[in-house]
Amino acid sequence: MPTPGSAWERGHPSSLPYTGRVITVTNLWKAFGPQDLFAGADLRVGARERVALVGPNGSGKTTLFEMLAGTESPDRGEIGILKQAAIGYLRQEAGVLEGRSLLQEVLSAATEVEETNHKLAVLEAELEECPEGEERDRLLTDYAEIHERLADLDGYTKEFEAKAILGGLGFRDVEFDRAVTAFSGGQLMRISLAKLLLAAPDLLMLDEPTNHLDVEAVEWLERFLKAYKGAIFLVSHDREFINGLATRVVEIDGGQLVSYKGDYEAFLAQRELVAEQAEAAERNRARQAAQAQEFIDRFRAKATKARQVQSRIKQVEKMGGPAPKKRVRRTMGLSFPVPPRAGRVIVQLKDVRFGYGADPVYEGLDLAL
Repeated sequence: MPTPGSAWERGHPSSLPYTGRVITVTNLWKAFGPQDLFAGADLRVGARERVALVGPNGSGKTTLFEMLAGTESPDRGEIGILKQAAIGYLRQEAGVLEGRSLLQEVLSAATEVEETNHKLAVLEAELEECPEGEERDRLLTDYAEIHERLADLDGYTKEFEAKAILGGLGFRDVEFDRAVTAFSGGQLMRISLAKLLLAAPDLLMLDEPTNHLDVEAVEWLERFLKAYKGAIFLVSHDREFINGLATRVVEIDGGQLVSYKGDYEAFLAQRELVAEQAEAAERNRARQAAQAQEFIDRFRAKATKARQVQSRIKQVEKMGGPAPKKRVRRTMGLSFPVPPRAGRVIVQLKDVRFGYGADPVYEGLDLAL
């Protein structure tokens, strides 16, 4: 069921039989104009893994998420989601939410529970109007069966769970009955996240989930996700958050999806080791090619060395020419001029009040820096 700020699919874009993997990407190609984001990339994500996707801005992180959700199509290759798996996708922008209170909006994510509660409400209304007799007995039987179904769905605890999640994400009890239209953009993102966490899909795809959270909410979310029963695939610039949660880091590098076991610190160490090994291998190749070329240049004209020269020529050809230059990632260069000496007090606030409508944020705030 589509929800603002998220995407829900079952077995999409293509269904896979059970393999222990919730995501399978094979020979993925995707380009925008002249830029190849993915060039024959492969990826596997297990049903209980916590995987962080990293790469520079513009490398294709969000595009990969959109392809997994089915809103973007690959140019070539296959993307498969485990058959019958439910996907919850948190985008970086919240959709429009309206018509419900905060608590009811979050509870709406538990769709089967909501539908079952609606059936109970209808039956209760019918029972009030229905006289004694066979029809009332039939309604009572249906009512008992639906109650049992609601218990199987943990429907009687969903409201408690929703309130706990909202509290963890920084909402106060007094806000639960407030209309969702009264909340800010950042709060709407937290509402979308709360809905995903309550729905508990088999795969959570989170694109920058900590963007609108304070420190306490980030710590709460990390604890919640550590205990989560499904797979988690996330994009985040928060290294500490990745370190606390990820069991594997996947980097988008040169159109490939390169996997490293462990958290972000382990990823950095492994990537540096791989780069050092590649540089050492390239130096060794270049040295051997130079030695072979030196032999060719020295003995090319000698008939007695003709066979050896031909062997060295084939060796150089097999080694190839100079290694292609790896694309250097652009970095931002910043410089700050030395500022003039400021006064003793840089910032001063006196008796400041600020709020949204009738809800105050600051009252009588004094501050001096």
